[in-house]
Amino acid sequence: NAVLILNNMWAWSGGFASYVSWATGETPPRMGPDARDADWQAHQDFASRFYGTAKAVEIWFGYIRQLLKRRNSVNGRLYREDPAIMAWELA
Repeated sequence: NAVLILNNMWAWSGGFASYVSWATGETPPRMGPDARDADWQAHQDFASRFYGTAKAVEIWFGYIRQLLKRRNSVNGRLYREDPAIMAWELA
């Protein structure tokens, strides 16, 4: 069974920071291999703005609506009805 992860706070995968960036046009803080605690905190602060940025949430809901309409290419079931998906992790 699969757990679909719908969003996250991790710098390496985009997650909430990407949605904030798409909604605002701002560039998220970048985390290089030599990142320090202050760099990490800057990223967390930026990504946390997701919850208060209505446009970011709207874009995310659009993604989820599309995902729920997707068909499993193996069994033909809609994802929202597919028992192979054990859980949906919101964040």
